[in-house]
Amino acid sequence: MTHGIERRRCRRFVIPGAEVKFKKRGWFFWTHEFSEPCSVINVGKGGAAFSCKTRLSKGKKLMVQLLIPGEAPLSFNAIVRRQERTVGSKMMVTGIEFMPFGDGYGWNSLELLDALRKLERRYGGD
Repeated sequence: MTHGIERRRCRRFVIPGAEVKFKKRGWFFWTHEFSEPCSVINVGKGGAAFSCKTRLSKGKKLMVQLLIPGEAPLSFNAIVRRQERTVGSKMMVTGIEFMPFGDGYGWNSLELLDALRKLERRYGGD
């Protein structure tokens, strides 16, 4: 990870109490179980960061459920962009990028993009 250079194109915001569950995409991924809930560090229209114990390789495709207290889960297709160990802990900070929004294979629906825009207005400050 390059420190000091902001590469994100979308603003990140914090959603109190938000968690994610994930499972690795691949052959028969729909038969696998989601992970245990992981604490979300921040979210944006382009992706999210969360803390977990599972080692995930850069470039690994995931199915991610964003769990927000009092809301229905939001399921995204995503790809791991970075992961680094938290100093003095077994936890890993994992950065994911959401796949594009639209009608393409493996993409996320435009409805999910609208849901992220609403969350940004609610939790993004400004």
